[in-house]
Amino acid sequence: MNDHTTKELEKRISRLESQLEFESELLSKVVTQVEALKNLLLQIIDDQTISPHLLYNFYYSILKRNLGTEERQEIGFLLMKIVTEYKEGIEPPSLDEFHTQLLKILKVEEHEKANYPVEISKQLLLSYLNDDEFPFFDSVAKKILDKA
Repeated sequence: MNDHTTKELEKRISRLESQLEFESELLSKVVTQVEALKNLLLQIIDDQTISPHLLYNFYYSILKRNLGTEERQEIGFLLMKIVTEYKEGIEPPSLDEFHTQLLKILKVEEHEKANYPVEISKQLLLSYLNDDEFPFFDSVAKKILDKA
């Protein structure tokens, strides 16, 4: 390589490093803003007086627990596992048993369980009733809710 090529490469590397630094700072600012908005949203929901049912919303629980994609998928797998077992002749769990399994996936500690009432599981199961996206969950969700 000649000196000219080396200098050009050094300039490119310098520009790329500057661009990477800028993008890293930008990403850091976005992450900070998202965290602030998330915390604000949690505080608003905790303090809200619009509807107490919002506190039992399943998605609020996921947000509050700061679950990753893997844990969210585990919840779907829990329902699929119950549906599969039901098709094999195994009765679905009671609402309390389902709730216990859900709290385990949510990684709720024993001392926190009072903050995650069974209403969360009930709202989740109700969301699957008459849902066109997951029609196979309908009958199993109904059976679990009937055991409440």
